[in-house]
Amino acid sequence: MLAFVDREGGSFFQQWSGLFIAEEDSGGRVCFYYPRLSPTTEVATSGASRAFQREEAVEIAKPVASMALRTAFAALPHTDENDGQAVLCYRSYFPAQQAAVY
Repeated sequence: MLAFVDREGGSFFQQWSGLFIAEEDSGGRVCFYYPRLSPTTEVATSGASRAFQREEAVEIAKPVASMALRTAFAALPHTDENDGQAVLCYRSYFPAQQAAVY
């Protein structure tokens, strides 16, 4: 997480945006952009309640540690300003430099 913005006063409607980048073996990158994400909680299975663990300390090298955020998100529809269509995700592919064109 790089930054967090909170709305002051009134009701709080928490939304996130997400950009996920996956690198391929060929060197290219696939990008997934979700303009609207809503945090969800883990659902109990088979009638047993399970606690949802949100943060966990991850040791890098003693005494340095970091906090890892464990969460689940639900993608919400977003109205694209270009054509008015409802979308959940934008996908892009960036080939590696000097990659062969098929």
